[in-house]
Amino acid sequence: MTNTDTEKHMNWYYILIAAVCAAYAGVTLGIISNCAGVFLQPVAKGIQCGIGDLSLSITVMSLVTAFSGMLVTRLLKRFSLSALCIIGSILCSVCCFMMAGFQSLWEFIIAGMVLGFASSLFGIIPINIMLENWFHKGIGRITGIVLSASGLISALMCPLFGRIIAAYSWRQAYIFMGIVILAMALPGSFFVRLKPQELGMRPYGESDGSELKKSVPSTAGNGTWKKKIFITGAVTVFIACVVGFGSHISSIAVQAGADAEFSSLMMSFSMIGNVCSKLLLGVLCDRYGTVNSLILYTIVCITGIIELILMLLGTLWMGTIGSLSFGFIYAIGSVGLPLIVAKMAGKEKFPEVFSKIQMVYSTLNAGMITVHGMIYDAAGSYMPSLIITIGMLIMLIINLCMQKKMWKKQ
Repeated sequence: MTNTDTEKHMNWYYILIAAVCAAYAGVTLGIISNCAGVFLQPVAKGIQCGIGDLSLSITVMSLVTAFSGMLVTRLLKRFSLSALCIIGSILCSVCCFMMAGFQSLWEFIIAGMVLGFASSLFGIIPINIMLENWFHKGIGRITGIVLSASGLISALMCPLFGRIIAAYSWRQAYIFMGIVILAMALPGSFFVRLKPQELGMRPYGESDGSELKKSVPSTAGNGTWKKKIFITGAVTVFIACVVGFGSHISSIAVQAGADAEFSSLMMSFSMIGNVCSKLLLGVLCDRYGTVNSLILYTIVCITGIIELILMLLGTLWMGTIGSLSFGFIYAIGSVGLPLIVAKMAGKEKFPEVFSKIQMVYSTLNAGMITVHGMIYDAAGSYMPSLIITIGMLIMLIINLCMQKKMWKKQ
C-alpha cells in the first residue's frame, strides 16, 4: 500500500468513526429512548396495567443509564471500546426480542434496567469521548451532525413503529426494533477504537502545538478548578430543568383548546427545531465560540416560551412557532454541554468529568418531567411552569456569561 493509499484509508476512518457515532446516537437516543413512548398505550392495554405504571419502566431505564455513565468510563480503562459496544448492542437487541413475549409489568421494569445499562455501553458518554479523542478541527460541527441523527432516526422510526403496532401488534413492533438496533449498531462496533493512536493515527486537524494545548486543561490552582466545576454544574442544572419541560409540549396544546392533530403538529415542529438546531449549533460554536452560540440559543428558547404563553392566552397559532423555538434547548443539552465540559476539563479529564455531569443532567431531566406534571396538577395550568422555565433560562444566560468571563482569564 502506497503512502497515498494509506492517507486515503486514514481519511475514510474519520468518516467511519463519525458515522458509527451517528448510528449509536440514533439507536440509543433516537430509538431506545425517544420511541419508548410509542409503546406505552398499546403495551399497557395488552398486559392490562396502567400507563403510569408502565411509564415506571422508562423512568428506571433513564435512571440506570444516568448512573451507569461513571461505570462505563471505568470499564473503558479495562476493556476495549469495541467489545463493550458489541456487548451493548447485542444486549439491547436481545432485550427487545424478549419484550415481545412479556406478559407482566415486572418483566418490563427489569427490561428497562437492562436496556438502561446496555445502551450506556455505546450511548452518549462513549460517543462524546470518541468524538473528543478523534476530532480536533471542527469538533463542534461534527458533534452537531452526529447527535442530530438521534432526532432524524426518531422522526422516522416513531411513525413506523406506530404503523406496525396498528397493522400487526406491539409484539411484532418490538421484534422489528430489535432487528433495527442490531443492524444499525453491531456492524460498526467491530471497527471502532477509543483513540486514533490505537491505529497509528492522530486526531483530525491536530498539529503538534494544538495537541499539547488541548490535552492539558488550564487550571491555576484548586480554587480555580472548583469554580469551573461549580459554574459548569450550574449550567448543567439549568439546562436539565428546562429540557425536562419538553415532554409537556403537546399537553400545553390540549390546555389551550387544540385538537389532537394540532398537538401532534406542535411536537413535529419541536422535533424540527431539535434536528436543525443541532446541525447549526456545531457550525456556530466553531465560528463564534461555544458560549456565545449557547447564549444566542438560550434567547431563542426564551422567545419560544413567551410564544407558548401567548398561545395559552388565546393566540393558538403561536404554539407552532413557540415549539419550534423551544426545540433549540435540545441542542444546548446534547451538543453544547459536551463542548463546554471539553473546554473546561481538557482531553485527559473529559471522560471522568463528563460522566459525572451527564449523570446529573440525566437524573434532573427525568425528575423535572414529573415535577412539571405535579405543578400542573396543583395549579391546573402550565402557566406557572412556563414562568419558572423562563427564570431558569435567564439564570442559564447569567451562568454562561460567568463561564465566558472565566475563560477570558485563562
